[in-house]
Amino acid sequence: MKEHNLITNDIALKIIDSRKPLGAFYTIEQSGTYVGIDNTTGDAWTEDFERLEDCLNWLDDKEAKGKSKRKLDANTMLEDVRRILKGWGDKFDASRTEIIHTAQTVLAYIEVDEEE
Repeated sequence: MKEHNLITNDIALKIIDSRKPLGAFYTIEQSGTYVGIDNTTGDAWTEDFERLEDCLNWLDDKEAKGKSKRKLDANTMLEDVRRILKGWGDKFDASRTEIIHTAQTVLAYIEVDEEE
């Protein structure tokens, strides 16, 4: 079982943006929704839950009422691509490696959607 760290929404946004520090975190939104952040690998996977138990199970890599850690939504994909493009700055002559990485990211999201 991983250590789960309760954090504020502001800290959650910083972790998602910077991908640091590594660890398993969760926050509670004003609506009462629990947001799990699995940043154990530096990928900052996130998922929303109605119940704390489901959130903690997901952070422990257990099934949480049909939620799959590989399920990625369009907003997450767009945020990842936006982060990559932001790193390019004003230049659009991205390296071949960056372009391939971006394409692979998009394809991974499409493949996961098709599996479900």
